[in-house]
Amino acid sequence: MKNNINILFVMFLLLLLCGCIKKETELITNNSQIEYTEITEAYLGESKELTIKGDNNLFVKLYIDGQEVAKDVNGNIRYNLSSLSLGSHNIKVECYVGDEWFEKSWTCKVVEMPVVEEYDYVDLGLPSGTLWATCNVGAKNPWDYGDYFAWGETEPKEEYNWQTYQHSNGSYDSFTKYYPGVDNLNILEPIDDAATTNMGSRWRMPTISEYGELLENCEQEYTPNYNNTGVGGFVFWDVNHKVHVFLPAAGCHDDEKTHYNSYENIVNYYGYYWAANSGGRSHLFNRGEMSISFGAGSAGFYSARYIGQSVRAVRNK
Repeated sequence: MKNNINILFVMFLLLLLCGCIKKETELITNNSQIEYTEITEAYLGESKELTIKGDNNLFVKLYIDGQEVAKDVNGNIRYNLSSLSLGSHNIKVECYVGDEWFEKSWTCKVVEMPVVEEYDYVDLGLPSGTLWATCNVGAKNPWDYGDYFAWGETEPKEEYNWQTYQHSNGSYDSFTKYYPGVDNLNILEPIDDAATTNMGSRWRMPTISEYGELLENCEQEYTPNYNNTGVGGFVFWDVNHKVHVFLPAAGCHDDEKTHYNSYENIVNYYGYYWAANSGGRSHLFNRGEMSISFGAGSAGFYSARYIGQSVRAVRNK
């Protein structure tokens, strides 16, 4: 289970950031008004949308660091701040109606996702230099199963089904994020990455290509009893057979039993690990995301988003 202090620390930071978003309403004339979100702090790469909503007779412009980035003659702008670099940025909203003119400026500070604590990792000598954490997210030992996460969620929960899935409206055909036609995002943002939010900004979930690199460059073997712990799983050795990572076959949690009839039937035999990639439209039931099943021994296996699966973090050197 997670360290309680770490959970409280992360919740405190998130509450601080939530307090850095204010919705303001300004009256321009007796007949016109504008509503805008004043965002004063964001994580690097975080998807935070600055919105401006005005009456139809308003002409609005948005400037960032003195450069015009958006304008609209009907008083409405939606602008994502995820591309902002580290540091402070000047944001200015201008709007015009007839001879009336309004301007509002503020500073938005972009900061790194906090590092919660240091975590052990293994350097397997992979071509990319990717370093693999020694434990699953939520685990204290390499043989512990750790926590289970739905794809794009950052906390474990009691039930894993479409009704409890965070990025939909309760069904498989009502995604609210990470889907073509909704936002066209195809990889998890740091704020939705279980590795980043639980372990800090240095860590992230692997991509499917990084799982492929692990499979292609490491000697793999299944063991039913890793280091006499009674835990089955998969060992990945470096080319010199000196260091390894162990991925326990922790099974998964699927309350709808769409793919798996029983947790007990697969634990210690199959390990299901999420990748950061979105599957888009071409995937299982058109509603799955990239994951890997080490029981099946190949990368690129799809799972429905709501299923609770393991997460193993990686970082760059």
